[in-house]
Amino acid sequence: MADFYALGELLIDFTPAGKTPAGIPIFEQNPGGAPANVAVQAARLGVSAGFIGKVGQDMFGTFLRDTLVKQNVDVENLHFSNDTATSLAFVQLSESGDRDFSFYRNPGADTQITFDEVNKDALANAKVLCRRLFPTPASTVLSPPTTRTGAHRCGQMPKSASTP
Repeated sequence: MADFYALGELLIDFTPAGKTPAGIPIFEQNPGGAPANVAVQAARLGVSAGFIGKVGQDMFGTFLRDTLVKQNVDVENLHFSNDTATSLAFVQLSESGDRDFSFYRNPGADTQITFDEVNKDALANAKVLCRRLFPTPASTVLSPPTTRTGAHRCGQMPKSASTP
């Protein structure tokens, strides 16, 4: 169990990695998702950190779980979906360096976590819960009802303040 949990998306960011000789863009696989990044940074700072979310039962989900484990993030509350794939984001960079994301989730496993899947004992003993569901201005509105409700219920459990 961890003192700090991050709840939300965990996905693959495909980032530019050059071009083929024919000028076709090449992308490389990287772990992504703001909440997962927060959990990793907390662990790097010595905080007992965990992640709550869902990935697909696929090569990307396995890669993401292994990445969190290597970063000392508790993955007890990371679940695998047999029904939905791990979400993917392709990142393009403009000439000025601004990022533009194209998301592939129909739906993505990260949008399917439910309150029933979360270890309530771990969450009840947490000191902090950081939650952010999806990288859009209307993230909560665009989340499926089960995920929205589950995130809200999770946010009510830790003893200390959670962040929206």
